[in-house]
Amino acid sequence: MEKQKTPCEIIYVKEKSGSGWKWRAISSSGAVRNSEGVYGLFYECVADARTKGYSPEGVLPPDYVRRGLRSN
Repeated sequence: MEKQKTPCEIIYVKEKSGSGWKWRAISSSGAVRNSEGVYGLFYECVADARTKGYSPEGVLPPDYVRRGLRSN
């Protein structure tokens, strides 16, 4: 059985160095972990979160949100 991954959220940020995507996860103990960098592409951020053991499942890419589309 595969170990269940901790859920995380993908957020858009604007920083002095530029803007892009970051992931953030909150453990069951309340500890917050953020991605180390800012990613220019949404899917790069999702891929990094997954390689670190987090699960951004259910996250819709920004164009789906803008157009009001939903995943099935």
